[in-house]
Amino acid sequence: MKIDEVISQARGFLEAAAFQVSAGNELPEAHRNIVKALVSLEEMERMLKSENPAVNDELQEVSKVSRRLKLWAKRPAQMNTRILKAFLSLSSDEQRPVTEAQLKAEVGEENFDINFVQMKNIAEKNHGKVFEVTGDKVTIWPPVTAAVDEFRRSIFSK
Repeated sequence: MKIDEVISQARGFLEAAAFQVSAGNELPEAHRNIVKALVSLEEMERMLKSENPAVNDELQEVSKVSRRLKLWAKRPAQMNTRILKAFLSLSSDEQRPVTEAQLKAEVGEENFDINFVQMKNIAEKNHGKVFEVTGDKVTIWPPVTAAVDEFRRSIFSK
């Protein structure tokens, strides 16, 4: 079975369960449909892991970044917090793209390179991929935009 078929199957089970619950009857059947949907979701997860490990790595990285940004917001002196805050300040003050050189100048050179590398790559023991670098242009890595927006609100609303 293909992943799109499993998704369709899970959707069908959940729709059936939703109608059964909203009607207030057939609750045991609704429960069975929810369990079937959960089994389908588990099957999708297994298929994704075996077919495309890169997708799984990316999902894990997004989860890691989301967790870490909450800690960084509480640790303003930490280098990765300083780098991200500098990027957010530079990107909100000007309409032109932020470059790595601008970011380095804003933060200062001590330990910048070591920390920035860990913030733009996916690796087991990195800080968490927050940035994407294309040429000399630095942007937020799209999968973590929502988490970075939350970080921005928590940092700049104090």
